[in-house]
Amino acid sequence: MDRIALKVQGIHKKYPKSADYSVKDISFELEEGSVLGIIGRNGAGKSTLLKILANIIPPTSGRAIIEGKISALLEVGTGFHPELSGLENIYLNGAILGLTRRFISSKLEEIIDFSGVKDFINKPLKTYSSGMKIRLGFSVAAFLQNDILLLDEVLAVGDMEFQKKCLSKVESLSKKEGRTVLFVSHNLSAIHSLTNQCMVIDKGSSIYFGDTNEGINHYLQLFQKTTHSKDFYQTAEIYKHAGIDTFKIHAINIDSVNQNIVQIDFEALQTLKDFRLLICIYNLDGLEKILVSQSTDNEQLSDNRDFKVGKYSISCHLPLDLFGKVDVNITIEAIHPYMEHHIFRDVITFKSNFSGYNQTFLGSFEDVLFRPQFKWTQKQLLD
Repeated sequence: MDRIALKVQGIHKKYPKSADYSVKDISFELEEGSVLGIIGRNGAGKSTLLKILANIIPPTSGRAIIEGKISALLEVGTGFHPELSGLENIYLNGAILGLTRRFISSKLEEIIDFSGVKDFINKPLKTYSSGMKIRLGFSVAAFLQNDILLLDEVLAVGDMEFQKKCLSKVESLSKKEGRTVLFVSHNLSAIHSLTNQCMVIDKGSSIYFGDTNEGINHYLQLFQKTTHSKDFYQTAEIYKHAGIDTFKIHAINIDSVNQNIVQIDFEALQTLKDFRLLICIYNLDGLEKILVSQSTDNEQLSDNRDFKVGKYSISCHLPLDLFGKVDVNITIEAIHPYMEHHIFRDVITFKSNFSGYNQTFLGSFEDVLFRPQFKWTQKQLLD
């Protein structure tokens, strides 16, 4: 019989000063060497569950029985001290795990090589970009001794090459080293290829636990009802570089008729220089992506992305012929360089209403995410 690495029994977690639950009656078991994918919409309770398992926050009721050491990489910079160098932070993380300095030193070369930040390893962590912090954080978590590894959407910050390295390493940790991994991600392709079990969380509750393919189907069914606007009354997923909040996103809306205008209402809490909004467009399985960035030289935007204190509304006009006939997901990113990077995932989901060029066209645009119109020219070549 395979050894049980993790047993979760009836975990509940209430919101502060509220009768509502962020996590509600979640129970499951994982065998040693399992890779569990955890998926769900933004705010479903995925991150709260991992923080409870990592003993960062206590549950309101219930318990988790963990066999062995557990490591968690939950957000950029977790467990790191910004004033210490990358090298010093490696030793700090190892000490937190209860490892000896000799053991950490034996893994040091592998950690630095895998992270790709060798040239910056002696510089303070506060000078690192988000991607560099993730590189170092994942490398420390992967190469230092642990039995259970918790990963919460952290790979979304790294570049594509490093993401592939990380996914390959996670597979190796499970299959070759027998480690147990809990992996939260909106990238359904990674969930499909990497995990052998899947949990779908919605409104704090586990609505499915079992085969990964079936889990993904359950998750996609949550998006059958389309939504055209989003008001924000809770904190978004935030990657903070330094300082305090400097802006707030109040609402995101999309034109419900033509589906080609995305409107973002935000408030500058202090003067913002070089403030940028990004629109990321996906299909529902997260495989296809297009990035629409607020341009620095857009004359229609006042002060070239510099904003005084106040409320603003910015609209992006997407081409009417951009989409095929498919369900579309939109994520918004708001970036104040060197200060904050806010990510509002899956804020808009809608069904594109494109129905083809004309009645004589043979074929279908079903499941085609993008079908932009490009300029074509033709000429007759003379003999």
